[in-house]
Amino acid sequence: MTRGGNSNRSSPLEGFPWVRRQLILDLALDTQTHEKLAEKYGVSRYSITSFKKRHAVDIDTARVEAEEEFAGILITKKENRLAVYQDQIEQAIHRGDHKLIARLLRQVAEEMGHLPSRVQLTGSVGFQTSYIITDEAGQPIDMKLLT
Repeated sequence: MTRGGNSNRSSPLEGFPWVRRQLILDLALDTQTHEKLAEKYGVSRYSITSFKKRHAVDIDTARVEAEEEFAGILITKKENRLAVYQDQIEQAIHRGDHKLIARLLRQVAEEMGHLPSRVQLTGSVGFQTSYIITDEAGQPIDMKLLT
């Protein structure tokens, strides 16, 4: 779903989050005419104009962020990564792939910092544990006899 709650998969501009984000950046940088952008994305000039109106806030934000070093690298922004996850989750829901949905939701939770950090301990703590296997009478069993 898009931000407004409507899914507009029929439009090539709304079908993939990275296409949507790239057009937002193209409009923010204002280096090409609407006619050139329409050719680039395979849509009409009216579609470009409508997209620009629908995404005016995102375009303004991108314009402000355009000075940043990584503005053109889409995956460096958390919101772009989350948009891709959202798109993948919607596709998995449509296919009924519950395992993929669970895995993607976990990745989103990790991305948002909602999961505790995993701690791995390495090395030794200075003691050793030994086990003695006994029979019913409490006598140790010779493990060599079992092999």
